[in-house]
Amino acid sequence: MGNIITKVALLIPQVRRLYQIINELRNENERMRLDYENRLMTLESRLADYSISTCDSTYPLDRESSYKIKVDQSDLTNLDQSFFSAVQIINSAHSGNTPFVPTYKYEGEYINESHKSYAGRTLMETGIAGWLSPEDALKIYELSFYSSGDILELGTYKGLSLSVIVQALKDSDLNIACDTVDTNAETTREAEEGISDLFNILPDVSFHINNCVLFMDTAIIQKIKYGFIFVDAGHGYKNTYATAMRVGKLLVPGGFALFHDYTDGRNFSKTSYYRVYQAVNDALLVDGRFVYCGVFGCSALFRYTGE
Repeated sequence: MGNIITKVALLIPQVRRLYQIINELRNENERMRLDYENRLMTLESRLADYSISTCDSTYPLDRESSYKIKVDQSDLTNLDQSFFSAVQIINSAHSGNTPFVPTYKYEGEYINESHKSYAGRTLMETGIAGWLSPEDALKIYELSFYSSGDILELGTYKGLSLSVIVQALKDSDLNIACDTVDTNAETTREAEEGISDLFNILPDVSFHINNCVLFMDTAIIQKIKYGFIFVDAGHGYKNTYATAMRVGKLLVPGGFALFHDYTDGRNFSKTSYYRVYQAVNDALLVDGRFVYCGVFGCSALFRYTGE
């Protein structure tokens, strides 16, 4: 009887398409599970290189990492920076205050006066609540200003980081859109009102009240692509890992993903659920399609080089 009902239902185009989407999501989840298992095996073999471990182990706290990253791509500035180990972050040497240096090549220390205005601020003087260091804001502005495609923000909150993105888009005159996603309808409404109050004319910004991973899965099925993805949602291991595993499917080749709170000390606290550092490392450090481009403020930057 059940099979008959299913066959009849599938004759309806909308039901048939929904059924196809469910199957696509189910197949995608299975591929992600297998990919996760393969990456953990690879990660285990490279622990000595990165001075990191998988989420089920204790992070090494007795030594600093000797691993160095060197970004040397023709369209980017050269960056030679140590990979930050857990002990360095816990000792607060690089917790939230890693200096801003340019990723893109441009004349001068800052792109323009708007960009420069974020330097040295102890608080974002926008009237919008949120948590961003000056270095975080400088990097978000730069990546938005030079984005090679539409922008995706995961974790709207009340719109502080979004205000930086919008300012960059207005200054750059790029004809690109920004999707911002959050599960909280109340703070999203506040963000929309706050951004509208700050800017007389808004670029193409769409506010989405949705689960970030579900939004990403839907976008993957629709073959939507972005030039820059800013991730500041969830912060627990499971959610962050699920997000990090999907950014490659949404970025154009050469696009960037910036993960906020990567060097936040709470990632190593037994009383905190934060595990951004661990989840991002497990997902992306062993993915040959990504280049680790350094830490700015408390945010880690990765570049997607393509399939």
